[in-house]
Formats: sequence, structure tokens, C-alpha cells
Amino acid sequence: RTRAALYDSVVDQWISIPEPNFFRTGYVIDCAAVVLDDGTFLIFDPISSNLAAAFDSKTLTWTKVSTAFKKNPVYECSLALLPDGFVFYTDPDITEIYNPNTFEWYTAGKPTTDLYKPAEMGPSILRPDGTVFVTGKNGNSSIFDS
Repeated sequence: RTRAALYDSVVDQWISIPEPNFFRTGYVIDCAAVVLDDGTFLIFDPISSNLAAAFDSKTLTWTKVSTAFKKNPVYECSLALLPDGFVFYTDPDITEIYNPNTFEWYTAGKPTTDLYKPAEMGPSILRPDGTVFVTGKNGNSSIFDS
């Protein structure tokens, strides 16, 4: 079973927080996540293609977020926050851009190299020039122009 915690740097300790209890798995495991411009922590259900959770650090609560227009399920994927506040998403099959204000997804092509085999994706990193560097477990990497 996984546990969720929030680090409080003022008192130098971890505070236990509840997990989102509405994910299809019933718990948080191998989830992609990103911190939005407003500080909201957004985590995607690893099985459902239409569900995410937003964490409010002030109330220590989770809220369901619809991602109903997502093209693919969210399983092995990688995320990065873009300079415009949108979320870059890539998985083995597709690259998409998520608008957290309208909950809309936009198709942005396909990865140009295999970033997945053998069954894991690495992180996405926004670079100073606005491109996104994505790593795969297999040693392959790709650069996307956001």
C-alpha cells in the first residue's frame, strides 16, 4: 500500500495526508504528476484515461479533475509543465498537451523514438529554450518542441 505525505519545511517534518480514494486502482501507484503554475499538485490515475486528482495543500484534500477528452489511457507516461501553464504529456504512442483551465487535450504528434521498451518511461524536463527533453529507461531520449 502506498502512503502520501507533505513535507513542512517550517517544522522540518512530514505530514501524512489521505490518498485520493476515487482512482480505479483504489490507491496511488506509478502515477504521473505535475505541479501547476498556481501550486496545485495534479496527479493522473494510472489506469483511467479520464480522471486526475488535484491536491489542495491548504485544506489537505483531493478533488476529482475530469480529463474526459484524453486520447489514450494514462499508464506509462511523462509530464512537464510548459511556460504557458499547459501540461506536456507523452507516452509510448502519443504526445498531447493538456490545458488545466479548460480540461481539454490537444494532440501534438508521436514520439520519434522508442522511449518505452522495456516497460518504463523516464522523466520529462522543460529546458530553458522551451523544448522538452524526455528520457526512456532503454537509453533513448527525445526532444520535443513545445
